[in-house]
Amino acid sequence: MKYNRYAVFGGDERFEVLANLLAGEGANVISVLQEGSSLHPDVFRCDLPTALSISDVLILPLPVSTDGTHLNAPVGNLPLSDIVAQCDSEKVILGGKIPGWFVSECKVKGIRCEDYFEREEFQILNVIPTVEGAIEIAMRETKTTLHGMTVLVTGYGRI
Repeated sequence: MKYNRYAVFGGDERFEVLANLLAGEGANVISVLQEGSSLHPDVFRCDLPTALSISDVLILPLPVSTDGTHLNAPVGNLPLSDIVAQCDSEKVILGGKIPGWFVSECKVKGIRCEDYFEREEFQILNVIPTVEGAIEIAMRETKTTLHGMTVLVTGYGRI
């Protein structure tokens, strides 16, 4: 199956970059991003319902939801159940840390739903910004330099 229209949901700069990269490669990109995003001129900006109806692939944020029931995006308070209800088996849904019930509902409707956060290569590369963020917090919260300090760094998952 050939996918023609990619709808990029999300509210941080990663999804702005993704929308621009896809458009730069010639893909038809629909953006449901926060106002003020600097988007490629070929990216079509629209509201949530329109994006759901005209796209082939939905690229949801990481995490997909912070409360387990609503889309994690600053552009609206869209219940995840509405996304499933408005999709059919022709759609593909990609997202990070997708709630289990959402994956199950997609499966019932025959919707292909993939969690990109579960991909090994994603998790390995995600370690870098996570560690950099931890170092930034340590530098900001410490009155001296980190050089020479004795520290213990613990992590979860790949960290």
